[in-house]
Amino acid sequence: MAQGHGAGAFPASGASVGSGAFSEGGATPAAASSIDVGLSAATPATTAERIVGEQVAPSWLPAGSRVQWIVGAAPPAPMGLVRLLIRDGDRVFCVPRERTGALDLPTRRVGEADPAGLKAILALGIEVTGSTEPPRWVGVVRNIVPAPSGDYGWPAPVAHFGVWQMENMPRIDGQWLDAGEETSSLKERHWFPLLALDRLP
Repeated sequence: MAQGHGAGAFPASGASVGSGAFSEGGATPAAASSIDVGLSAATPATTAERIVGEQVAPSWLPAGSRVQWIVGAAPPAPMGLVRLLIRDGDRVFCVPRERTGALDLPTRRVGEADPAGLKAILALGIEVTGSTEPPRWVGVVRNIVPAPSGDYGWPAPVAHFGVWQMENMPRIDGQWLDAGEETSSLKERHWFPLLALDRLP
C-alpha cells in the first residue's frame, strides 16, 4: 500500500481532504442541530471489536509500529480522520485530495473537541450528500506507534482513521472508481481492507 496515514499524506490543518467543496468550519447552523440529534444514531450499540487484519512494521509508519483493521466496534478515540464511503455496486465515490490530487474517499480531519469523530462525519455526510441521515459505522484503521518520529503527525501511541457509509448519492463533483478491478488504485488506500474483508452489503 503506497498511501498511508504517515506525515505528509494529509493536510496538517483542520481542513477536509477533497476538492475544496468541504468547509473547515463544519456544517451550517441548521445542519448543526441535525448533527446533535444524529450523534447517537451514528454510533452502533455494540462496543465489541473484531480485528480483521494486522500488519507489523508497515513501511509508512515509524519503526516498531503496526497497523490494525477493525470492524464491529463503536468509533474509538482518538480519531484522526473520518472518511465517507458511498457505493454504487462495486464503484466507490471519490474526490481529489487537496495536496496531491490523488482520488480518495471524502475525508475530514477531526478536532480535539470531537474525540470519536462523530460530529465530523455527520457534518461531512451533510456536505457531500445534503442528507442529515446519520452515516453507518463501518470500521477503523488503527495506527499503533510506540516511538513516533518527529514528522509523525498523529496521536501516539494509538491513532484511528474511521470509515462510515451512506446510501445517499453525492451532490458534489467527484469520480466513481471501480473497487473490484484487479488494478484499482483504491487497493493502495489504507482503508481498503475494511471494504474487502468486511464484504459490505
